[in-house]
Amino acid sequence: MNKYTLKFNDSKIETQYQEFRRKEILRKVFYTMTPVSLILNVLKIAVDLSKNKYDQLYVNSANIAVVFIGVLLVKINEKYLRLFITSCSIMTALLQLNLDPNDAKQQDYYNFGCLVTSLQSVLYFLSDFPDACIQVISHCSIRLSITSITTNYVDFQDYLFTIFAITFQFVVLYKCDQNSRKHFLLRVKEDQWDNQLINLINSPFCQFKFINEELKFDLIQSNKMNIFPNYNPNYCEGCNFRQFLRSTLVQENQNLESYLFKCDMKNFENTFEINLFKNYQQKLKFINLGVETQKYLIILVNLNNHTKDSNLKKYIKQAKEEMFKTVKIFQKTDSEFQNSFRLGVLSLILLNSQQIKRINLTKRFQQCINLFKQYGWKFKLKSNYEVYINSYYCQINIFLIQLFILFLNQKKQLEIQYFDLIESENEVIICIEPYDFQEFEVEFNTNFFINQIKNKILIQNNLKNQQIQLIKFVELPFNSIDKSDVQNFIKQL
Repeated sequence: MNKYTLKFNDSKIETQYQEFRRKEILRKVFYTMTPVSLILNVLKIAVDLSKNKYDQLYVNSANIAVVFIGVLLVKINEKYLRLFITSCSIMTALLQLNLDPNDAKQQDYYNFGCLVTSLQSVLYFLSDFPDACIQVISHCSIRLSITSITTNYVDFQDYLFTIFAITFQFVVLYKCDQNSRKHFLLRVKEDQWDNQLINLINSPFCQFKFINEELKFDLIQSNKMNIFPNYNPNYCEGCNFRQFLRSTLVQENQNLESYLFKCDMKNFENTFEINLFKNYQQKLKFINLGVETQKYLIILVNLNNHTKDSNLKKYIKQAKEEMFKTVKIFQKTDSEFQNSFRLGVLSLILLNSQQIKRINLTKRFQQCINLFKQYGWKFKLKSNYEVYINSYYCQINIFLIQLFILFLNQKKQLEIQYFDLIESENEVIICIEPYDFQEFEVEFNTNFFINQIKNKILIQNNLKNQQIQLIKFVELPFNSIDKSDVQNFIKQL
């Protein structure tokens, strides 16, 4: 936000905020203030005409004219709502002239002044901070001017008190508008969190809220609803969700809906788990997502997947141990394929890593060039500037290793092999110049390691015009959600 005007630096967010204010606040003020203002001003003109008083008609006539002009502008474009409300607020300062001192009593003056000031204060808080500042300065200036003209005297204390009042109102209005904008940002972040749940959580889930007045659970959104038990394609997702709550047993003779009714929903922890009664293959994970409103998340966890994952990790661990033993055996030999074998084993070990980092691709190429230079191969990178990508760290290393190994298979050790990097907005192009491109293309498309990782790091799976297109920004995948991650995210909000 701007330090002085409190305007959001992001124009898109500022536009959303102004649209939100027009929809939730300014329209209601407009449709309320316009008819009331017209009725009061017309009645005042009628009363003055009945008493043959014509000296104050200009005040009410000016107010009516401002209202009509404002209505026309708002009908043309609702963006003029701010201008209309600010203008009407400034015009209320002229109501100080709307009482006849010959007819009105002192208490009438006092009561009328308090009512006008109350109305002006409400309009201050309904306006943005810059608009409110304009209104405050205008009201104080007009009041002092009218007082000095009609009385020919103003005490210096009035000026001091006016300066103090303006300063005090500026501070209060600044804080209120700042808090209003922070509250809007909180709502935007909460909406973004809801919209990104499907991308963040791969498991089946249901996001819902509890409507206290109707005593029912209302589904907000879901993912892979058909995987939930007792799913019926003839029902809507909301009906399927409530059917799931009623048919799922968490304890003997108690379904999930009854269990949630008996719980104090507001006191739910951030995350907790429930094992389904007589169902050892699945369990439910509950997450409290409530920030401004109470929202909850049910994630269906398939325990079979956890068993498969643990078995896979055990298998990978055993495979790595066997590979290390094999490497030690080959370290004692000096065969021609020893170096390629070592690099292949390294690629196999790193193949399943999912770590995403910011990678200096130029530096990685130089490291590979220096590595293969030790074996008598000559490579050169034409690019002299640094290129960065956000991608799978280990997969990029595997890809570069295998790419250089493919050049080794060209059997042209005395010739210099050239690389070039071309950076664009969403991709990085690796330009290659192999001795035999057709042979290189066949080996590239049949390489085991490249085939395993190309869908993750390449835009196109195959070579194109001696170019390899790398994805510049890889999104972070989420297969599961962790309690600590959710808690940290909510704390950031």
